[in-house]
Amino acid sequence: MALLSHLRNKCTNRVVLSRISVPVTTRCTLHCDKCAAHVPDLAQPHDVPAEQLIADAKALFFCVDHVYATIFSGGEAFLHPQLDEIIMTYASFNRSSSTSVQTNGTLLPNAKVIAALKATNATVKISNYPSQLQPNVEQLKSQLREHGIRFTHASGTFWCDVGQLGVAQSGCAKRRFSTCIQQLCLPYYKGNLHLCGESFILLEENQANIPPQDYINLHTSTPQTFAKQLRQLLRKRHIKACDYCLGYTCDALKIPIAEQRERS
Repeated sequence: MALLSHLRNKCTNRVVLSRISVPVTTRCTLHCDKCAAHVPDLAQPHDVPAEQLIADAKALFFCVDHVYATIFSGGEAFLHPQLDEIIMTYASFNRSSSTSVQTNGTLLPNAKVIAALKATNATVKISNYPSQLQPNVEQLKSQLREHGIRFTHASGTFWCDVGQLGVAQSGCAKRRFSTCIQQLCLPYYKGNLHLCGESFILLEENQANIPPQDYINLHTSTPQTFAKQLRQLLRKRHIKACDYCLGYTCDALKIPIAEQRERS
């Protein structure tokens, strides 16, 4: 998908992204061991302020002509108290083909979020976790059906062990990068566009020296400079985060989904 976007940009001179993930919070209702977002290991899980997310949307669409898929994620996205405003702000630019919200299925969205989901024709993507972790999931699906909101209930059977946050990994980082599906998500976090979630988490938590060449700050970009930076980013064969991550690859260690860690 990243390569297709790159080719599209070259052919049309438009700046087009196939997909971005917008983490609105690092708080979560679950405490999953081996969480790919490392939520249980974060120093201070928090909501990204709505003002920051709205400013980020303006910076994004100043530089980008179109995004095919915008995904609001977490942590647990439904925990953000102003999620409805954030969804509506992104939709107001009319630059995204599809909008979705990723949830672990533990919470029911409030009336404002339901209204925003309906108004933007968004899809709710519910992770398929063990039933004891999702006591409200059938009620959630019923609520979404009642309001005509599309949803999916993913059918994953395992996770990949990406390693411990901030711990350097052995082996060929370039090989991991070349086969890792995480680089398809393009997280857009606090104004910076990254190639993968590990990169923005390491930067946020100051767990590794992530160089500025591994992400793009859209608040300091123009459409012209961003297009050049995007081409350079998509051509990368390796980023610093790969030195600290085992990657979501076909030969990664498969682990059970959402095993809960004891809270300290």
